[in-house]
Amino acid sequence: MVAFRGIALIIIIALLSLAINLPDDFLAQYYIDRDALIVVVILMILFPIAYRVFVGKK
Repeated sequence: MVAFRGIALIIIIALLSLAINLPDDFLAQYYIDRDALIVVVILMILFPIAYRVFVGKK
């Protein structure tokens, strides 16, 4: 789904995906919620698609 996106978006999603897979103790140390990271990744993938569908076409 992100293959044809910008390189910055691909790198950010890859880093967030790595952060999602970190141990719970490490995430808790920095007050990071795994569910919040998952929501951010999903929104970063779906928002451009939804924007193109609903706003981009004229």
